[in-house]
Amino acid sequence: MNDEQKLFKEAKKLFDEGKLWDALRIMKDLAEKKKNYADFQKFLGVIYYSLGFTDEAIEQFEKALKINPNYIEAHLNMAIVLNDKGDYVRAKEHYEIATKLEKEGGRIPTSLRNNLANTYMKLGDTYFEVGEYEKAKEEYERALELAPYFLDIRTKHARVLMQMGEIDKAIYSLEEVTMLNPKYEEAKLLLGMCYFKKNNKEKAKKLWTEILEKNPENQKVKAYLSLLKK
Repeated sequence: MNDEQKLFKEAKKLFDEGKLWDALRIMKDLAEKKKNYADFQKFLGVIYYSLGFTDEAIEQFEKALKINPNYIEAHLNMAIVLNDKGDYVRAKEHYEIATKLEKEGGRIPTSLRNNLANTYMKLGDTYFEVGEYEKAKEEYERALELAPYFLDIRTKHARVLMQMGEIDKAIYSLEEVTMLNPKYEEAKLLLGMCYFKKNNKEKAKKLWTEILEKNPENQKVKAYLSLLKK
């Protein structure tokens, strides 16, 4: 292991310990000395982003991608930062490049797949919040292709299906989610609402009552139960 690799390892250790400014000092020096090392440029970008310097982070990810245009993790990091800045179009471009590279080169590490899935989920959340349900559905489905067993993503996907009037599909998905995790209150709340929309008030009441018995302070379920009295 040469001196640069030793310093790189030390910077990663400092980063993991939360000593971001110390890690930044080392990586700024390394990235300046070894401008053709994509890993150094990318990791410096990660540190900048962790410190809240998004523009500097983007600049470093761009440098890494200029050195290695097929750097999946750098595309993913870029997508996350751009999404946080609200630049959803460019973020999506980088998501799609990362996905394409993944398919061409085989499976990426599980941690990266999970990060990418969560990034698609966040984009879906953004579309959902502004009422772009079809686009939200597409992003949740992209996320589920990467992480089919993420119950929070499956629940959000079911929520948008419900909003789009695809109640039966939402019920099918949520019944599976609640079977896999009977304690998942959000999924049970949503499943109850789907039953309510299908005029199956008994099933809705049963689910919501179960939640209230276990969590008497749940104001949302109290509001839902009040719907049954109208």
